[in-house]
Amino acid sequence: MGTQGGLVGGGLMGGPMSGDRPNWHIGVRVGDSGLMSLDFFLQHLPVGIRSVEDIPADYEPGPIGARAAVVDSIRTVFPTFDFSDPEWGRIEGDGFSIEVNLRGEDPVRGFALHVR
Repeated sequence: MGTQGGLVGGGLMGGPMSGDRPNWHIGVRVGDSGLMSLDFFLQHLPVGIRSVEDIPADYEPGPIGARAAVVDSIRTVFPTFDFSDPEWGRIEGDGFSIEVNLRGEDPVRGFALHVR
């Protein structure tokens, strides 16, 4: 793993593999301090995708929803969601934090959750 930590595992996971539903990739990282973080990448994927390598190079994911609707959905679950930075939201809890990377696109075609 080296002194900078590294990717321990990951793979595509999700509910029914459908072009209508978002699927996600999970990466688990362990840093130098031994603390673990989880990275979730959410976007629509083509039907039948079983690994990242299966995604065509020219694939463009469909929209998840309007940016405001995605932010509102997150706030429904986490009312204290801090979205003062337009590209990086933050959720703080007792013993955890989640950074939400939405980038600047509208509609949102994908986003990442970095759980620590």
